[in-house]
Amino acid sequence: MKIVSLNTGLPREVPWHGIKVTTGIYKQPVEGRVTLRTLNLDGDRQADLTVHGGAYKAVYCYPLVHYDYWTRELPHRDLPMAIFGENFTTDSRSVPRKWSLHSLACLATNLAFDSNLTTW
Repeated sequence: MKIVSLNTGLPREVPWHGIKVTTGIYKQPVEGRVTLRTLNLDGDRQADLTVHGGAYKAVYCYPLVHYDYWTRELPHRDLPMAIFGENFTTDSRSVPRKWSLHSLACLATNLAFDSNLTTW
């Protein structure tokens, strides 16, 4: 598995159904090295730590091939890297349970599965 895009972002307030909510979904691709720490990447934060972030959800990975699916489903929508809030856009179909990143050993602890994306 290789990282195609490394993405970070900070929480921000946005309007949603007439109220303001804080979200960390907005990420931007970054160049160069970024330190992965126990709770997140440098330059990245999560807004709701009850469901995102922390020691067992420090980064979010999303396979690049899923962008192809969503491009077909949303043909008039621009889908730049990190649009799904991922920290690592990867070149694999899925994120393996165990993988390494340079000298760092990583363990996927919370694998999400979308049955709609397995049919192609």
